[in-house]
Amino acid sequence: FRSSDDADLTIAGVIGSVTKADYDAAQVAELKARDAKAKSQLLGQIANTRYQHEIAGTVYNSTHVETTRESRAMLLPVAFAASLDNTYTSKWKSTDGFIQLTSTQILGLASTVRAYVQACFDRESVLISAVTGGTFDAAMLAEGWPT
Repeated sequence: FRSSDDADLTIAGVIGSVTKADYDAAQVAELKARDAKAKSQLLGQIANTRYQHEIAGTVYNSTHVETTRESRAMLLPVAFAASLDNTYTSKWKSTDGFIQLTSTQILGLASTVRAYVQACFDRESVLISAVTGGTFDAAMLAEGWPT
């Protein structure tokens, strides 16, 4: 090290010398890069946790039903048919076996599944806001998810 005052501090290195201001700026940049990487990883973990909840299933009329993206895609045309024809009925396969549903029940099932999935995304949004706002606590990741 050699310095006549802090403004002129230089650190001699193998390649050359760096002023204290440049050194400090590099340290800040490194900390920001680490912070951005950690934030990105945390946001990914939040998204993954949302997805696991999103596809975990929910309960409709005491019956556990799937909420996978595939099962939701299969429910869409059935709900559409039920919305067009109030006499439409369908057997729907739940995790407990087949259940007979009326058009009203089909629409209720679709509404329950939609609300459940939306609640998962709403929770993810709250957690992302906590991360960006600096109020996130690791315990929050396990709390507040719909059932």
